[in-house]
Amino acid sequence: MPPEQPDLKSEDAPPEDPSSEKPQDAEMAARATADSDAKAAAGDKRKHNDDRASDPHKAPRRSSRSRADSAPSTKSSPLKIIQFLLSPKSEPLYTRHDAKRHDAASSSPTAQQKTATQPSAARGYFSADLTPWEQLLCAVILSRPISHTLGQRTIATILNPPYVYTTPREVRRAGPDGVHAAMEAARTQHRQKTAAEICAAADVVLDRFARGGGDDGDGDGDGTDLRGLREAVAGDDIVAGVRKLLMDNIKGVGQTSCDIFLRRVQACPGWDAVFPYIDDKTRTALEKLGLPAEAPDLVRLIEDNSENLNVEGQGDGDDDDTTKRCFILILERALGISLEGNEGEITKLI
Repeated sequence: MPPEQPDLKSEDAPPEDPSSEKPQDAEMAARATADSDAKAAAGDKRKHNDDRASDPHKAPRRSSRSRADSAPSTKSSPLKIIQFLLSPKSEPLYTRHDAKRHDAASSSPTAQQKTATQPSAARGYFSADLTPWEQLLCAVILSRPISHTLGQRTIATILNPPYVYTTPREVRRAGPDGVHAAMEAARTQHRQKTAAEICAAADVVLDRFARGGGDDGDGDGDGTDLRGLREAVAGDDIVAGVRKLLMDNIKGVGQTSCDIFLRRVQACPGWDAVFPYIDDKTRTALEKLGLPAEAPDLVRLIEDNSENLNVEGQGDGDDDDTTKRCFILILERALGISLEGNEGEITKLI
């Protein structure tokens, strides 16, 4: 017996030779194909005539692709988006309830004393009156590879009783162990490294950038305003100068920390030269929402629509201050919505 031939897959099979087909077989196959095509054409014609008879004014059917392409866009206008971002309705999209301050209250005399001497309102990432030092603290914490929500909770824990590390001097007094205890209370990640970086930042600010009181008694001896950092910038480019000073002097502070600090510190008194500043990550978040991603364009959008923007309790009545505050709120909330992955929810709430 001849050896059995192996089965061949369809892609491996050699092409058939047309010359090997019998003439009568080819003729019969051609006739069958022609009959089938004729029946199909007749059926289509009957169906078309039936449709036209039932509704002579009926428009021709269009494919689902053409309908989708011609559908009106549901994208909201830039004005409506910034109105939404500046309203309380946007809050659930950029923050979570579990980002509120973790209750680490203590009954120790030290905690009670700090509670009695601090403002009753809790301070956190979205507080409007954070000092430049507190903004630097936020930048150090948020630059760690942790979630935005966890970063907010860590910031709220470290700024409120029983810790209240709202000045570099308070951080130095607490030392690495005290700052690490706040990291533990916040249940955050990278606790040891974050605590070390916060302590290093406090030491550099106090040793290099703190300034004593002047004739007007308005000094920065505790480094809270970071006035020395601002005044140490060489040249006219304050953004590049501050970035270089921070990265050269504070261990662990890199590009991400500087981006966060510069984006946030432009809201603080004395730091107007940074305004208007948008970092790359926030620029991407603005683009996703359909907003201008270049700082001058976003400022112009705010100024041109100032009468249609309601930012209760923001600014001091000065137009420039209100524009700046709106600008920064839009940046922070757009970025928060992007980090939470909630861009698609905006159209449901506007």
